[in-house]
Amino acid sequence: MGLFFRSIVVPVVVIGIAILIALCFFQSKLIFVPQLDSGDRSPYSNPNGWRHPGEKGIPYEDIQLDTEANVTVHMWLMKQKDSRNVPTLIFYHGNAGNLGHRLPNLEQLYKRSKLNVLACSYRGYGLSTGIPSELGFFHDAGRVVEYLRTRDDIDSNRLYVFGRSLGGAVAIETARRNPEHIRGLIIENTFWDMRSMAVLLFRPLVAFGNLLNLLLQHKFMSGQAIMQVKQPILFLSGDEDTIVPPSQMLDLYKTARQSKFRHFVSIAGGSHNECWLLYPTKYYESIDDFIRAVEGNEGEDMNIVLGTKKKSPTEITKKAPEDQGNFFSRIIGLFTNEYNSKEL
Repeated sequence: MGLFFRSIVVPVVVIGIAILIALCFFQSKLIFVPQLDSGDRSPYSNPNGWRHPGEKGIPYEDIQLDTEANVTVHMWLMKQKDSRNVPTLIFYHGNAGNLGHRLPNLEQLYKRSKLNVLACSYRGYGLSTGIPSELGFFHDAGRVVEYLRTRDDIDSNRLYVFGRSLGGAVAIETARRNPEHIRGLIIENTFWDMRSMAVLLFRPLVAFGNLLNLLLQHKFMSGQAIMQVKQPILFLSGDEDTIVPPSQMLDLYKTARQSKFRHFVSIAGGSHNECWLLYPTKYYESIDDFIRAVEGNEGEDMNIVLGTKKKSPTEITKKAPEDQGNFFSRIIGLFTNEYNSKEL
Protein backbone atom coordinates (compact mmCIF):
# COMPACT_ATOMS: atom_id res chain seq x y z
CA MET A 1 0.00 0.00 0.00
CA GLY A 2 2.82 2.38 0.89
CA LEU A 3 4.61 1.63 -2.37
CA PHE A 4 1.42 2.17 -4.35
CA PHE A 5 0.84 5.48 -2.61
CA ARG A 6 4.37 6.71 -3.29
CA SER A 7 4.56 5.44 -6.87
CA ILE A 8 1.05 6.29 -8.08
CA VAL A 9 -0.92 8.62 -5.85
CA VAL A 10 1.84 11.08 -4.95
CA PRO A 11 2.99 11.65 -8.56
CA VAL A 12 -0.60 12.15 -9.70
CA VAL A 13 -1.23 14.70 -6.96
CA VAL A 14 2.03 16.52 -7.71
CA ILE A 15 1.25 16.60 -11.43
CA GLY A 16 -2.27 17.78 -10.70
CA ILE A 17 -0.99 20.64 -8.56
CA ALA A 18 1.55 21.57 -11.23
CA ILE A 19 -1.19 21.67 -13.84
CA LEU A 20 -3.40 23.79 -11.60
CA ILE A 21 -0.56 26.28 -11.24
CA ALA A 22 0.00 26.26 -15.01
CA LEU A 23 -3.71 26.86 -15.60
CA CYS A 24 -3.66 29.74 -13.14
CA PHE A 25 -0.91 31.58 -15.00
CA PHE A 26 -1.38 30.48 -18.63
CA GLN A 27 -5.09 29.76 -19.08
CA SER A 28 -5.75 32.88 -21.16
CA LYS A 29 -3.03 31.90 -23.63
CA LEU A 30 -4.41 28.36 -23.80
CA ILE A 31 -8.01 29.44 -24.34
CA PHE A 32 -7.62 32.50 -26.55
CA VAL A 33 -5.50 32.06 -29.69
CA PRO A 34 -5.95 35.18 -31.84
CA GLN A 35 -2.78 34.66 -33.87
CA LEU A 36 -1.89 31.47 -35.70
CA ASP A 37 1.62 30.19 -36.20
CA SER A 38 1.11 30.64 -39.94
CA GLY A 39 0.81 34.41 -39.88
CA ASP A 40 -0.31 37.72 -38.44
CA ARG A 41 -3.55 38.01 -36.50
CA SER A 42 -5.03 40.51 -38.97
CA PRO A 43 -7.34 39.03 -41.64
CA TYR A 44 -5.75 41.34 -44.18
CA SER A 45 -2.51 39.39 -43.76
CA ASN A 46 -4.23 36.13 -44.78
CA PRO A 47 -3.67 34.54 -48.22
CA ASN A 48 -5.76 35.78 -51.15
CA GLY A 49 -9.40 34.77 -50.79
CA TRP A 50 -9.23 34.75 -46.99
CA ARG A 51 -8.85 38.46 -46.30
CA HIS A 52 -12.30 40.04 -46.62
CA PRO A 53 -15.78 39.25 -48.05
CA GLY A 54 -15.14 41.34 -51.16
CA GLU A 55 -12.80 38.59 -52.36
CA LYS A 56 -15.84 36.29 -52.38
CA GLY A 57 -17.89 38.78 -54.38
CA ILE A 58 -19.88 39.81 -51.31
CA PRO A 59 -20.68 43.49 -50.65
CA TYR A 60 -19.87 44.36 -47.07
CA GLU A 61 -19.33 47.09 -44.52
CA ASP A 62 -16.13 47.16 -42.51
CA ILE A 63 -17.22 48.26 -39.04
CA GLN A 64 -15.29 49.30 -35.94
CA LEU A 65 -17.60 49.41 -32.91
CA ASP A 66 -16.46 51.08 -29.69
CA THR A 67 -17.79 48.86 -26.90
CA GLU A 68 -16.07 50.52 -23.93
CA ALA A 69 -13.03 52.69 -23.20
CA ASN A 70 -10.03 51.47 -25.20
CA VAL A 71 -11.94 48.55 -26.74
CA THR A 72 -13.03 48.49 -30.38
CA VAL A 73 -14.59 45.43 -31.99
CA HIS A 74 -14.09 44.79 -35.70
CA MET A 75 -17.00 43.40 -37.72
CA TRP A 76 -18.06 42.64 -41.27
CA LEU A 77 -21.70 43.28 -42.15
CA MET A 78 -22.80 41.46 -45.30
CA LYS A 79 -26.25 42.66 -46.34
CA GLN A 80 -28.65 41.20 -48.87
CA LYS A 81 -30.11 43.60 -51.46
CA ASP A 82 -33.45 43.44 -49.64
CA SER A 83 -31.73 43.66 -46.27
CA ARG A 84 -34.81 44.87 -44.39
CA ASN A 85 -36.84 41.87 -45.51
CA VAL A 86 -34.54 39.06 -44.34
CA PRO A 87 -33.23 37.93 -40.94
CA THR A 88 -29.81 39.00 -39.70
CA LEU A 89 -27.40 36.40 -38.30
CA ILE A 90 -24.74 37.44 -35.76
CA PHE A 91 -21.80 35.04 -36.17
CA TYR A 92 -19.23 34.14 -33.47
CA HIS A 93 -16.33 31.88 -34.41
CA GLY A 94 -14.16 29.48 -32.42
CA ASN A 95 -11.23 30.32 -30.19
CA ALA A 96 -8.42 30.50 -32.75
CA GLY A 97 -7.61 32.64 -35.76
CA ASN A 98 -9.39 35.60 -37.32
CA LEU A 99 -12.56 36.37 -39.26
CA GLY A 100 -10.88 35.69 -42.59
CA HIS A 101 -10.41 32.03 -41.70
CA ARG A 102 -14.22 31.71 -41.61
CA LEU A 103 -14.87 33.28 -45.00
CA PRO A 104 -15.80 30.03 -46.82
CA ASN A 105 -18.47 29.34 -44.18
CA LEU A 106 -19.64 32.96 -44.08
CA GLU A 107 -19.90 32.99 -47.87
CA GLN A 108 -22.29 30.04 -47.82
CA LEU A 109 -24.41 31.47 -45.01
CA TYR A 110 -24.77 34.64 -47.08
CA LYS A 111 -25.28 33.06 -50.51
CA ARG A 112 -27.17 29.85 -49.67
CA SER A 113 -29.28 30.95 -46.73
CA LYS A 114 -29.85 34.48 -48.07
CA LEU A 115 -29.29 36.08 -44.68
CA ASN A 116 -27.68 39.30 -43.63
CA VAL A 117 -24.56 38.16 -41.80
CA LEU A 118 -22.68 40.14 -39.17
CA ALA A 119 -19.34 38.42 -38.49
CA CYS A 120 -17.83 39.62 -35.23
CA SER A 121 -14.19 39.57 -34.19
CA TYR A 122 -13.55 39.22 -30.46
CA ARG A 123 -11.68 41.85 -28.47
CA GLY A 124 -7.96 41.17 -28.83
CA TYR A 125 -8.53 39.27 -32.10
CA GLY A 126 -7.94 40.41 -35.66
CA LEU A 127 -8.39 44.16 -35.96
CA SER A 128 -10.21 44.45 -32.63
CA THR A 129 -8.45 46.09 -29.71
CA GLY A 130 -8.46 45.13 -26.05
CA ILE A 131 -7.54 41.96 -24.16
CA PRO A 132 -9.54 38.72 -24.61
CA SER A 133 -11.66 37.70 -21.63
CA GLU A 134 -14.92 35.91 -20.93
CA LEU A 135 -16.63 38.93 -19.40
CA GLY A 136 -15.25 41.17 -22.13
CA PHE A 137 -16.66 38.90 -24.84
CA PHE A 138 -20.09 38.92 -23.19
CA HIS A 139 -20.06 42.69 -22.78
CA ASP A 140 -19.07 43.27 -26.41
CA ALA A 141 -21.76 40.87 -27.64
CA GLY A 142 -24.37 42.91 -25.83
CA ARG A 143 -23.11 46.09 -27.45
CA VAL A 144 -23.31 44.40 -30.86
CA VAL A 145 -27.01 43.71 -30.31
CA GLU A 146 -27.54 47.32 -29.24
CA TYR A 147 -25.70 48.53 -32.34
CA LEU A 148 -27.84 46.46 -34.71
CA ARG A 149 -30.98 47.84 -33.11
CA THR A 150 -29.92 51.36 -34.12
CA ARG A 151 -29.74 50.53 -37.82
CA ASP A 152 -32.69 51.24 -40.10
CA ASP A 153 -31.46 49.12 -43.02
CA ILE A 154 -32.16 45.80 -41.27
CA ASP A 155 -35.13 44.45 -39.32
CA SER A 156 -33.90 44.53 -35.73
CA ASN A 157 -36.81 42.30 -34.71
CA ARG A 158 -35.33 39.42 -36.71
CA LEU A 159 -31.93 38.94 -35.09
CA TYR A 160 -30.40 35.48 -34.66
CA VAL A 161 -27.10 34.56 -33.05
CA PHE A 162 -24.83 31.70 -34.18
CA GLY A 163 -21.77 30.41 -32.35
CA ARG A 164 -19.35 27.59 -33.05
CA SER A 165 -17.30 26.00 -30.24
CA LEU A 166 -16.19 28.86 -27.96
CA GLY A 167 -18.43 31.13 -30.00
CA GLY A 168 -21.36 29.00 -28.88
CA ALA A 169 -20.70 30.04 -25.29
CA VAL A 170 -20.84 33.69 -26.37
CA ALA A 171 -24.00 33.07 -28.40
CA ILE A 172 -25.77 31.31 -25.51
CA GLU A 173 -25.02 34.16 -23.12
CA THR A 174 -26.11 36.70 -25.73
CA ALA A 175 -29.46 34.95 -26.16
CA ARG A 176 -29.90 34.64 -22.40
CA ARG A 177 -29.29 38.35 -21.83
CA ASN A 178 -31.44 39.49 -24.77
CA PRO A 179 -34.69 37.50 -24.69
CA GLU A 180 -36.63 40.35 -26.30
CA HIS A 181 -34.14 41.09 -29.08
CA ILE A 182 -32.70 37.72 -30.18
CA ARG A 183 -35.28 35.59 -32.01
CA GLY A 184 -33.30 32.35 -32.13
CA LEU A 185 -30.03 30.73 -31.07
CA ILE A 186 -27.82 28.41 -33.14
CA ILE A 187 -24.85 26.62 -31.59
CA GLU A 188 -22.42 24.15 -33.12
CA ASN A 189 -20.07 21.78 -31.24
CA THR A 190 -20.15 23.85 -28.06
CA PHE A 191 -18.90 22.68 -24.67
CA TRP A 192 -20.78 22.52 -21.34
CA ASP A 193 -18.28 24.73 -19.51
CA MET A 194 -14.53 25.28 -19.32
CA ARG A 195 -14.16 23.25 -16.13
CA SER A 196 -15.57 20.15 -17.81
CA MET A 197 -13.10 20.57 -20.66
CA ALA A 198 -10.15 20.86 -18.27
CA VAL A 199 -11.25 17.74 -16.38
CA LEU A 200 -11.82 15.94 -19.66
CA LEU A 201 -8.21 16.55 -20.65
CA PHE A 202 -6.72 15.52 -17.35
CA ARG A 203 -8.91 13.31 -15.18
CA PRO A 204 -7.04 13.84 -11.86
CA LEU A 205 -8.21 17.46 -11.91
CA VAL A 206 -11.62 16.20 -10.82
CA ALA A 207 -10.12 15.75 -7.34
CA PHE A 208 -9.43 19.50 -7.24
CA GLY A 209 -12.98 20.47 -8.20
CA ASN A 210 -13.52 23.45 -5.88
CA LEU A 211 -9.97 24.72 -6.30
CA LEU A 212 -10.23 24.35 -10.06
CA ASN A 213 -13.38 26.47 -10.06
CA LEU A 214 -11.56 29.17 -8.11
CA LEU A 215 -8.55 29.19 -10.42
CA LEU A 216 -10.48 29.31 -13.69
CA GLN A 217 -10.74 32.96 -14.69
CA HIS A 218 -12.83 32.22 -17.79
CA LYS A 219 -15.50 29.70 -16.82
CA PHE A 220 -17.88 29.97 -19.81
CA MET A 221 -20.68 28.21 -17.90
CA SER A 222 -22.91 27.52 -20.87
CA GLY A 223 -24.70 24.65 -19.14
CA GLN A 224 -26.08 27.03 -16.54
CA ALA A 225 -26.77 29.84 -18.99
CA ILE A 226 -28.74 27.72 -21.45
CA MET A 227 -31.21 26.76 -18.72
CA GLN A 228 -32.49 30.35 -18.90
CA VAL A 229 -32.68 30.64 -22.69
CA LYS A 230 -36.32 30.88 -23.74
CA GLN A 231 -35.82 31.38 -27.47
CA PRO A 232 -35.85 28.47 -29.94
CA ILE A 233 -32.47 26.74 -30.26
CA LEU A 234 -30.80 24.83 -33.09
CA PHE A 235 -28.07 22.41 -32.01
CA LEU A 236 -25.61 21.33 -34.74
CA SER A 237 -23.52 18.45 -33.42
CA GLY A 238 -20.79 16.48 -35.19
CA ASP A 239 -20.96 12.93 -33.86
CA GLU A 240 -17.23 12.39 -34.39
CA ASP A 241 -16.03 15.58 -32.72
CA THR A 242 -12.80 14.64 -30.92
CA ILE A 243 -12.29 18.06 -29.32
CA VAL A 244 -15.65 18.70 -27.65
CA PRO A 245 -17.41 15.38 -26.93
CA PRO A 246 -20.84 15.20 -28.62
CA SER A 247 -22.26 14.27 -25.22
CA GLN A 248 -21.74 17.86 -24.09
CA MET A 249 -23.95 19.13 -26.90
CA LEU A 250 -26.53 16.53 -25.94
CA ASP A 251 -26.37 17.69 -22.32
CA LEU A 252 -26.91 21.29 -23.42
CA TYR A 253 -29.92 20.15 -25.44
CA LYS A 254 -31.44 18.26 -22.51
CA THR A 255 -30.86 21.19 -20.17
CA ALA A 256 -32.48 23.82 -22.41
CA ARG A 257 -35.97 23.03 -21.12
CA GLN A 258 -37.20 26.62 -21.16
CA SER A 259 -36.53 26.96 -24.88
CA LYS A 260 -39.69 27.46 -26.92
CA PHE A 261 -38.58 24.57 -29.13
CA ARG A 262 -35.34 22.78 -29.94
CA HIS A 263 -33.93 21.21 -33.10
CA PHE A 264 -31.06 18.78 -32.51
CA VAL A 265 -29.18 17.97 -35.72
CA SER A 266 -26.62 15.17 -35.45
CA ILE A 267 -24.13 15.21 -38.31
CA ALA A 268 -22.82 11.71 -39.02
CA GLY A 269 -19.04 11.73 -39.29
CA GLY A 270 -18.93 15.41 -38.37
CA SER A 271 -15.69 16.62 -36.81
CA HIS A 272 -15.27 19.70 -34.63
CA ASN A 273 -14.67 22.17 -37.46
CA GLU A 274 -15.96 20.57 -40.64
CA CYS A 275 -19.65 19.76 -40.11
CA TRP A 276 -20.64 22.37 -42.67
CA LEU A 277 -18.45 20.71 -45.31
CA LEU A 278 -19.82 17.16 -45.06
CA TYR A 279 -23.40 17.63 -46.23
CA PRO A 280 -23.49 21.30 -47.22
CA THR A 281 -26.95 21.31 -48.79
CA LYS A 282 -28.61 19.59 -45.83
CA TYR A 283 -26.52 21.54 -43.34
CA TYR A 284 -27.72 24.91 -44.60
CA GLU A 285 -31.24 23.57 -45.10
CA SER A 286 -31.34 22.69 -41.40
CA ILE A 287 -30.50 26.32 -40.59
CA ASP A 288 -33.08 27.60 -43.07
CA ASP A 289 -35.76 25.23 -41.74
CA PHE A 290 -35.07 26.33 -38.18
CA ILE A 291 -35.33 30.03 -39.01
CA ARG A 292 -38.54 29.44 -40.99
CA ALA A 293 -40.01 27.60 -38.00
CA VAL A 294 -39.11 30.50 -35.72
CA GLU A 295 -40.47 33.09 -38.12
CA GLY A 296 -43.64 31.09 -38.67
CA ASN A 297 -44.11 30.57 -34.94
CA GLU A 298 -44.80 26.89 -35.62
CA GLY A 299 -41.76 25.04 -34.33
CA GLU A 300 -41.60 21.87 -32.27
CA ASP A 301 -38.82 19.76 -30.78
CA MET A 302 -37.08 17.72 -33.48
CA ASN A 303 -34.16 15.31 -33.71
CA ILE A 304 -32.58 15.12 -37.16
CA VAL A 305 -29.68 13.11 -38.57
CA LEU A 306 -27.61 14.28 -41.52
CA GLY A 307 -25.88 11.47 -43.37
CA THR A 308 -25.58 7.84 -42.36
CA LYS A 309 -26.32 7.39 -38.69
CA LYS A 310 -23.25 6.15 -36.85
CA LYS A 311 -24.11 6.80 -33.20
CA SER A 312 -27.40 7.13 -31.37
CA PRO A 313 -27.64 9.58 -28.46
CA THR A 314 -27.46 6.66 -26.01
CA GLU A 315 -24.20 5.57 -27.61
CA ILE A 316 -22.56 8.95 -27.04
CA THR A 317 -20.46 8.60 -23.91
CA LYS A 318 -18.53 11.12 -21.87
CA LYS A 319 -15.15 9.77 -22.86
CA ALA A 320 -12.13 11.91 -23.50
CA PRO A 321 -11.16 12.78 -27.07
CA GLU A 322 -9.11 10.07 -28.70
CA ASP A 323 -5.95 12.12 -28.90
CA GLN A 324 -2.80 10.93 -27.21
CA GLY A 325 0.28 12.47 -25.63
CA ASN A 326 1.12 14.30 -22.45
CA PHE A 327 -1.20 16.75 -20.79
CA PHE A 328 0.36 19.88 -22.18
CA SER A 329 0.24 18.64 -25.77
CA ARG A 330 -3.38 17.65 -25.24
CA ILE A 331 -4.50 20.91 -23.68
CA ILE A 332 -2.72 22.86 -26.39
CA GLY A 333 -4.34 20.56 -28.93
CA LEU A 334 -7.75 21.39 -27.52
CA PHE A 335 -7.38 25.06 -28.23
CA THR A 336 -5.26 24.92 -31.37
CA ASN A 337 -6.95 22.11 -33.30
CA GLU A 338 -9.50 24.80 -34.17
CA TYR A 339 -7.15 25.78 -36.98
CA ASN A 340 -5.63 22.44 -37.90
CA SER A 341 -8.34 21.71 -40.45
CA LYS A 342 -10.04 23.40 -43.37
CA GLU A 343 -12.29 25.65 -41.30
CA LEU A 344 -10.47 27.47 -38.54
